[in-house]
Amino acid sequence: MAADSRLILHFEGSILDGQFENYKTWIERNRETAKKAGSDFWCPSSDGKKILHHEAFSDDRNFKSHMNDWVPTVLDELGEFLEIDKIQVCGPITDEQKSILAQFGAALEYYENY
Repeated sequence: MAADSRLILHFEGSILDGQFENYKTWIERNRETAKKAGSDFWCPSSDGKKILHHEAFSDDRNFKSHMNDWVPTVLDELGEFLEIDKIQVCGPITDEQKSILAQFGAALEYYENY
């Protein structure tokens, strides 16, 4: 069986002190537009201090559309209540995609997919 060719991102973040309810409200308010943009898997920890977020992109066009068209519309608001600490990248990635992810200011880890 061939290796998965999707680009899979695993975000780990910290919810800022006292911002868990704002985070939940934001998720509820943006769920439909997030789903249309290919992003609908947000998991807060039970203590309300951490988040996990997963995304998978079938090709470069989907990745760029999501990162360049949708993410900028929500990034400032997200920054009001959480920080992205680390992004784990699984699968094939281009230098341009690395540059786009570096703009988050988070630690980046790359994993090959064989």
